[in-house]
Amino acid sequence: MGDMLEFNEIYQEVKGSWNDGRLRFSKQNVVYKSNKTGKVDNIPAGELNQAQWRRVCLGHGIKLGTSTGHIYKYDGFRDTDFEKLSEFFKLNYKVELSEKDMSVKGWNWGTAKFSGKQAGMESLKANTLCFYTVLKHLETQKTRIWFDPSNFILFSVI
Repeated sequence: MGDMLEFNEIYQEVKGSWNDGRLRFSKQNVVYKSNKTGKVDNIPAGELNQAQWRRVCLGHGIKLGTSTGHIYKYDGFRDTDFEKLSEFFKLNYKVELSEKDMSVKGWNWGTAKFSGKQAGMESLKANTLCFYTVLKHLETQKTRIWFDPSNFILFSVI
């Protein structure tokens, strides 16, 4: 395996919108460059502490977490990319690229999970992740928490 992996036509999620660009994994860092704005995100390898492989809208995606609490999400990988990425992450970042199943069955009940700066809901029926968000995007009032990106998702914790 080489010292670097590079992927074109990868999409980065930023505040709910998807921006296309190029993603490069090297021994020192992870670099994403937006095709539209030219903005470059650089994640030092030493800060990576979480990596998840997920089935998402454009095929497969990666969610990366850092020791500073930042979350980066990239979409547009092929299912055949998992093996080489998993091996690269173990060898260069000492982080396991774990597979995370997302709930796509339409079940809307589950258990609220809080982890650092994130909140999510796991389905009780299938033990899969329904959704997650950054805590600052939630509004609270007494015993209810709601997440409302354009009136799309609503859930309560009682």
